Formats: sequence, structure tokens, C-alpha cells
Amino acid sequence: MGFEIGQKAGVYEVVGILDNARSGRTYKVRNSVAERFELLRILPKAIQEDREEVERFLREIKVHSRLSHPNIVSFYSATELDDQLVMTSEFFDGITLEKRLEVGPMPLNEAIACMSQVLDALRCAHEQGVMHREISPTNILLAPGGAVKLTGFGLAKSANDTQLTRVGTVMGWVEYMSPEQVKGMNTEDARTDIYSAGAVLYEMVTGQIPFVRKTQFAVMTAHVNTPPPPPIGLKPDLPSDLNQIILTALAKDPKDRFETAAQFRRALDGLAAVLNPAPPPERVWETPPPDPPDKKLGYRKLLLTGVFTFIVVAMVFLVVLKFARL
Repeated sequence: MGFEIGQKAGVYEVVGILDNARSGRTYKVRNSVAERFELLRILPKAIQEDREEVERFLREIKVHSRLSHPNIVSFYSATELDDQLVMTSEFFDGITLEKRLEVGPMPLNEAIACMSQVLDALRCAHEQGVMHREISPTNILLAPGGAVKLTGFGLAKSANDTQLTRVGTVMGWVEYMSPEQVKGMNTEDARTDIYSAGAVLYEMVTGQIPFVRKTQFAVMTAHVNTPPPPPIGLKPDLPSDLNQIILTALAKDPKDRFETAAQFRRALDGLAAVLNPAPPPERVWETPPPDPPDKKLGYRKLLLTGVFTFIVVAMVFLVVLKFARL
């Protein structure tokens, strides 16, 4: 059971159906109290008997509600409607990175700017002890103005959360999984997101995922055992520094990757500074000194003053002399 377009449930009116997966349906709704559009996800009654699915949904609520950052889709609320667990979050009017990549690789400046925002979001999550574990183009949203939002916290977990998925079970997008995720041994830490971000950046600049194989099993095996083809081999004009940044993020051993999302971001910032050197600062022109006085004009004024003074004195002298004769 779910909701139909036009149906009202509590303060929400269903405007559209965005996703209809078994594990949860997503709707665009209008909140009549807040007077805004929101995303509403439900856990259908049909799977509320599945303890793992319920625990995963509740974990997503707890994890997502802790995160507040401009590059993370905002969490709003969690409640129960028509005997169904629901959560609401920000409706972000944009497209997925997956949709953008359908037309080909991104210009380097655009790719770096996008990934830098994703890494800012990951830095916030990691500082809260949260691993996303499903970084992929599907979970990265792009707005026309250049803003980027990270979403898709269905597999996110904190370091002290209990293991929900059985050992040996793989969940998520295999094209972007870290080797430790593929192994399914619950040993991953924040650096697993670094690997996935590197795989996404690889695709952003080359238009191709790191490992192209015929089966998902072959892709997973490659993540564990095979070095990725250097992206510069697919895009010869790629800066060598960017090539190395991507390969560092995709290192098999977590110890060989960037230690933090912030470190990954700083490496991209350094490259961006080289690719886009800051324009020279505008020259501050000094106020020119006033024009020096014209010396000739000064002499003329002095001469005229002297003549005028002489005439006045002479006239006074003549007047005094006249009265003296009288």
C-alpha cells in the first residue's frame, strides 16, 4: 500500500511519485503547513514484518537527522501515516549526476567543483562518525546554479552501529564499491567513501567507470584485485596531477588513499588553483599630486601686488603733502 497522486495524508498532499522500489517508495509532496515541497519516503506495510528492513529504515532516519550541511539534502521529520513509517526531507530541484553523465564526461573545472562539494558533504558526515557507503552518481544531485547535494543515506551507518547485512552479502552500486565493501567483512571506515568518490570522479572526467566488465561479479573481483586503468590513458589531455589524485583515491589498501575527505578536497583545490590561476589584482592607482604652481604666474601676481601697493602709498603721500601746504 502507498499513496496516490492527489491523496492527502496528514499535512501532506501527494504531488508525484518519484520512486516505487519494494524497499521504500518516494513521493514529491506539498507540506500545507510549511508551504513547501518535500520528499516523502515510506516503508510499506508489506515489508514492515522484515526486521532488517525496518532497522535499516530507522537507522537511515537517525543517521540523516544528525547531518546538517549545505551540500547534504536536509532531513525534516519522521512520523507514521496510515500505519506506515515515513520520513521527509528537502526536495532538491535538480538532476542526478547519473543523468548528467549520460551526455558524456564533464569539463575538468565542472568536475572538480562538483566533487569538491561532495567531499565537503563527506567531511561533515565523517566528522559525525557517519559513513555513507553508497557514493554514486545516483546519489549526487546537481542544481542549475552549480550547487551540489549528497543524498541516499539508506546504507549509511555510524562506526558503533550493529551489522545488519550478513557477512558475505553485498549491497549498493558495485561499480563504485571499495574493495573492503566487496569483501563484505564489515571492516570499512570513512576511507571506503574516499574510494567510491574516486571512482565517481574517474567517471566524471573520462566518461567511463574504472572497471568495465561483463558481469557484476567480474566488476567486484576487479575492485579487489586489479589496478584501475589510469584515467589519463582514456583522456590523454588529463592533467597528470589529476590522474594521480584519482589513482590515490582508488588505492586498494585504505592506508594508501587520502586519509580524509578534507585531504582529498585540498588536493583538488591545489589542482584547481593551477588550472584556474587567480586573475592579477586590479591595480590601485595612486592619487596624482596636484599640478605644481606656475612660477611665472606667481611672479606676475607678486609684481602686480607691488605696483598696486606703490600706487596706494604714492597717493597717500600726495594727499598728505597737499594738506601740509595748506
